Amino acid sequence: CGDDDQVKRARCAALAPHVHEAAIATRKALQAALFDQLPPTWIVDHGGYLREANAAAQALTRAGERFRAVDGYFAPVAPSGAVLLRRALAEGGVDTRVSWKESDGRETTLLLRALPDSAGVALTLLPEPRGSDEVALMLAAHLVLTARQSELAAHLLTGHTLADAARVMRISRHTANEHLVAILRRVGVPDRKTLLALLRRVARR
Repeated sequence: CGDDDQVKRARCAALAPHVHEAAIATRKALQAALFDQLPPTWIVDHGGYLREANAAAQALTRAGERFRAVDGYFAPVAPSGAVLLRRALAEGGVDTRVSWKESDGRETTLLLRALPDSAGVALTLLPEPRGSDEVALMLAAHLVLTARQSELAAHLLTGHTLADAARVMRISRHTANEHLVAILRRVGVPDRKTLLALLRRVARR
C-alpha cells in the first residue's frame, strides 16, 4: 500500500475497512466463546438490569431456584442475597464478593467485577467451598495420609487449632499431636507453619 501506484493505493484503501470489520468480528467471536467458558456469569448495570449472561448463567436463571430475572432485573431468590447484591451495586462495590445463606443452608458467593466500559458489572458465581470430608479425601490421595491424618490435616487447613480439631474428631489432644507428628514426618516438613503452606498449595489443585 505504500507503493506509488495509485491503483494499488486505491485498492488498499477500499480493502482496509473490510479487514478492520473482519478483525472486530473475529475478536467478538473469540470473546463470546471465552465468555461461555466462564463459570455462571451475568452482566448487569449498577441498577441490577440484566444486560447479558453466559450459557451456564442462563440455565441457572431459567431454573429459578437460586437466581431469577424479573422485568429484566437480575436478583438472587434468597431475600438476604437480593438485598446484599442491590446494596453492593448501588454503592459501586465492585471487585468484591457478596455472600449469603440459601434456605437449604448452602452458602452462595458472587464475585463483582467492574467492566472496562464502567457502565456494567460482571457477577460470577464462585464454586461452593469444599466440605472438610472432601478436603480430607483429596489430602489423603495427594499426600498419602491415613484417614485420621487427612481428617486432622483438613481441620488444620480450615483454621482449627490442634485442640479444636481433637475435640471435633473426639480424640485426645495427645493423640491429635501424635497424628500431627506423623503427618510432618510423612510429608517431610519441619513444622506446622510449613505444613499449612503445603496443605494450602495442595488444596488449590
